[in-house]
Amino acid sequence: LAGHSDGDVVAHACCDALFSAAGLGDLGSNFGTAEPRWKGASGAALLGEAARRVRERACPAPSRLPSSTGNQKRRRACGLGGLVQ
Repeated sequence: LAGHSDGDVVAHACCDALFSAAGLGDLGSNFGTAEPRWKGASGAALLGEAARRVRERACPAPSRLPSSTGNQKRRRACGLGGLVQ
């Protein structure tokens, strides 16, 4: 998938869920195209930053993330194999 970052739909959905639960907007409002730092960023990097922002707001991050039957090899290569079950 083409996108500003790596297009990892599972990680992006998890970021959106975290931001929404904490009342912090969505992926686009947090990692918008106006922020060159996030261009080409991995889903794992975005997810880590999303969790940090949620913790900073004093909201506990969930202990489990959504399931996916997507490309298992790609998730492992991106370092998400242990994060997304």
